[in-house]
Parts: sequence; C-alpha cells; structure tokens
Amino acid sequence: MVDASELIPDEGIFLVDAFEHIFRAMTPNWQDLENQVTDPAVQLRHMEVDHGRREASGKAWAAYEGAELKANRWLRCSLGKGLITAFIFFNGKPLQLPRHGWENAGLLQNGIDSNFVGPDDPINPGPDTEINGVRRPVYFVHSDLVALVEKAFGIAEPPKSRGGRPRKHDWDEGRAFAEKIFAERGDFAEVQNQTPGWQTEADFARAIMEHMSNPSFGNGVEPPFSTAKKFVSDFIKQKRGGRK
Repeated sequence: MVDASELIPDEGIFLVDAFEHIFRAMTPNWQDLENQVTDPAVQLRHMEVDHGRREASGKAWAAYEGAELKANRWLRCSLGKGLITAFIFFNGKPLQLPRHGWENAGLLQNGIDSNFVGPDDPINPGPDTEINGVRRPVYFVHSDLVALVEKAFGIAEPPKSRGGRPRKHDWDEGRAFAEKIFAERGDFAEVQNQTPGWQTEADFARAIMEHMSNPSFGNGVEPPFSTAKKFVSDFIKQKRGGRK
C-alpha cells in the first residue's frame, strides 16, 4: 500500500489527532494509565523478573489498551451512526467517506495510530480511501469533532486543528537511532547494562520518541507512545532472536 502525503483543509483534524482527543475525553485517568505502562517498576515484560512485577505489567497494559479500544470503538460507532463524517481530500475537494466499513476495531484491539485506513488493512480497517493506487489520509471537520465530544462528554476544550499534511514519522531515522543506542548501551535485559532511563522497553520507546521529536534529526515528528512501544517490541524480538 502507498500512502499519500496529502494536504487537508485548515479546518480539518487528522484521524489520529481526533482519536487522541476522544481517548482523553473518555478516559479521565488517561495520564495515570500512561504513566503506569511507562513505569520501570512494572514495564518489564521481556525480562527475568518476579511474578508479581510481571503480573503488574500485564495489568497496566491491559487497562491502557482496554481504554484505547473503548475509544476506538466509540469513534467507529459514531461514524457508523452518522454522528460525525469522515473525509479524504483529493484535487482540492473534500470527499465524504461512507458510514459503513468502520465496524472492525482492528487486529491489535487497541487504539488508532494511523491516518490511513482501508478494507484490507488488518491493523487500521476502514472504508476504501484509495485513489489512483494511493491511500489518502482520513480527517474530520474540526468543529464537528469538538461538537461531538462536547455533547457526549462535556469536554469543552477543543484539540488543536491539524490542517496541512499528515505528520509522517521518519522510521528510517528512528531505526538508525535504535540501532545506535542499542549497540552503545547494550540489552537492558542484562543487569550489567541497566542504567537510569535504560531498564525497560518503555525507556527505549521514550528515548526514540525524544530523538524523533528533534527537528535536527529527520522531520522532527514524534510518534505516539503506543507506536514507539510496538516498534521497540518488534526491534527487541529481532535482536534477541538473532542471537546464537
């Protein structure tokens, strides 16, 4: 699949940013949940630790991803009911997406971390957004989203409008940095390599996020924590799986 770096109107807000606003509106303790999954005391899924800490890690992630899934399903249900309309932008004109095709919350059963969807996308399923072989980013009218969320949850503070181009994450830069820092610091699963800020996958993910947010490296677009964490989990599995 090819994804477009496509402009959207100034009054638009991208799917990912809309989801994040809904997630926070629906989840008053979202900050606590995020802190729990980034806490070195519990974020130890792939390390040799006692059962209690491993169980705490599982519970923290279950709560965080459960809240994400709830917000994901709520947004998709709202789209299906016609409470809000999704668009793509092509040749200077907004194209309305259908209400059907949003039913499936995705293979990972958590949040939404991409502006691109499609009927054959297992992670981010949705209606067909492809034109001329290229998928277009999904967006909403900013004022429509604000009205929907305020009516449902009483949250009056609107998210920032994100009109413009999709904020593509430079994962070539992210992977290059991951390779560098992992080679320099070593695998944190080994006790002798553990230092403050380098003990868990969450520490690794935060380091990558901080690096990618710096415009001196790549395009300066910071990925969401959930996306960085998934990248780190896959990276770690490859590194540890390749050992002899």
